[in-house]
Amino acid sequence: MSGRYEIFDILAQDGTGVVFHAEDRETGREVVLRRFFPFGADGGGLVDEERTAYEIAVRRLMSVSHPALRNVLDGGTDPVDGMPFLVTEWIEGRPLIERLRERPLSPPSAKALIDLALETCQVLSETFKEESVWIETGADSIILGPSDQERQVTFWISPLRWLGEADSRQGLRPILQMAEEATGWNRRMLSDSSGEGLGAWIKALRKDPDVWSLEQARYALHHGVASLVEVPKATPPANPGPISPAHATIPAQTDPPQPIQLRHSTNWWPWIVAGVLTVAALGFIFWQATRPRTEPAPPVVKILDNGPPAPVEAAPEEIKAEKELSPAEIASARAAAMAEEVAEIARLPEDGSAGQAPPELDAKLIEVGRQLRGSIGKRARLGVRLYQVRASDSGKTLYLEFGSTREPDAICARYRTDLGIFTEEELKKHIGKRLYIQGKVVADPSGRVAIDLDDEDSLEVDPG
Repeated sequence: MSGRYEIFDILAQDGTGVVFHAEDRETGREVVLRRFFPFGADGGGLVDEERTAYEIAVRRLMSVSHPALRNVLDGGTDPVDGMPFLVTEWIEGRPLIERLRERPLSPPSAKALIDLALETCQVLSETFKEESVWIETGADSIILGPSDQERQVTFWISPLRWLGEADSRQGLRPILQMAEEATGWNRRMLSDSSGEGLGAWIKALRKDPDVWSLEQARYALHHGVASLVEVPKATPPANPGPISPAHATIPAQTDPPQPIQLRHSTNWWPWIVAGVLTVAALGFIFWQATRPRTEPAPPVVKILDNGPPAPVEAAPEEIKAEKELSPAEIASARAAAMAEEVAEIARLPEDGSAGQAPPELDAKLIEVGRQLRGSIGKRARLGVRLYQVRASDSGKTLYLEFGSTREPDAICARYRTDLGIFTEEELKKHIGKRLYIQGKVVADPSGRVAIDLDDEDSLEVDPG
C-alpha cells in the first residue's frame, strides 16, 4: 500500500480511521485512501476469516458502478497490522454539511437526496445479497458537486457495516437521521402535509424505522405513505443488463422513479406477500388437519423474537402459519425444513474423515444460509449433521461445519473458546452425529451465516 500510493494530505481522522488525499503512482490519478480501524483506534486489525471476507467484499465493490457512488479502485488489508484500507476515486465538491450551515435543503431537494441514498443502498444490497444501509449518511461524508456537472451527489460506501454485527445496522435509522439533518427537522413536530408530503414519510419512519424495506421506503417517498399497501411487485426484464438508476438532482426532481426490484434480495419481503403466504399456509394446515394421519410428523423449529426457540407441529416441507407470522419467521421455518434435508445428505465416509462434501450438500448449506439471513439477530434452532470442526488461525473461534463449503451465505455454527463451555476435542467426538444447535443468527466475517453457540443448551446430540 505505501509503495503504490503517495500521500498528499490528511483529510479527516477520528476513531473509525484516517482519510488521505493521495496519488496512485501507477496511474497518476488523484485518489482517496481510507484506512479503517475496525475495532477502534486502539484495537487491532483483521485476522483470519475477517481478512478474507474484507478482500472478497472489496472485489465485489470494484464491479459496482453508480453515478452517486465513489468508484472503488483498490483495497485490502495492510500485511503488517491487518488494518483494512479502501481506495476510491477523487471527487471534487463540497460536503453537504457546509451547505447545511447556510440553510437546510428544500423539500424537493431533500426528497431527491433521500431517493438517491435509498437507490444506492438497493444496488449495494444486491451486491452483498443482504439488505442494509451500506452508505455513510452523515452530512460531512456526502459530497455535493457543482451545479453545472451531472454528478451532483456522491456517497461513501461504508465497508465497516459488513464487518460489524448485522443487528447493529439500525434498519433505516441512518436514512431517517440524514433526512432530518438535511431538512433541519430534527426533533420537530411535523404534519402530514409538511414539505409537500415529506413530513408524513418522516413521521412514519420515526414510528418504526425497522419495518420498511428499501423498496417500500422509496415507493412511499414518491407515492405517499397511505399508498404503501398497494405497492406493486416489480418484475425485472428478461435481460436486465446493467443497472441504470434514475437521474436525481439537487435541488429538485420532477419525475420520481418507480421502485427497483432487487433480483437477489430475500431478507425483507413486502408485508402483503407475507399476508398471502399466511393465508395459503393456513389453508394447507386445515387440509392437513382434516386428512387421516398414520404417524406424527417430525418437528420443524420456528424463530422466536424473545426467549429460546420451541418446536411446533408441522412436517419439514410445511411452514408454521400464525396471524402475526413475519417474513423473517417464514424464512426461518423454511431454513429449518431444509436443514432436515442437509442432515440426511451429510453422510461421512466409513473411515470417519470428512474430505470434500458432496456438491448437493454444499449447495443446500448455501440455500439454508440465505434463508436464515432474514433472521439475523434472532435465535434459531436447526437439526444438522456435524461434518467437521475447524479452529480459526488465532484459535479464538471454533467453527462447526456441516459440509466443506466456505462460500458466502453458507450456514455454519461458531463457538468462542474463551467461553470455556466446550473443547475442540469434545466437539470433534460428535463428527458424523446428528445435532440440534440453537443460538443467535449472526453474519460471520467470512461472509457466511452462523449460529452462535453461547451456552451449554446451545448444542444437543440426537441420541438416535
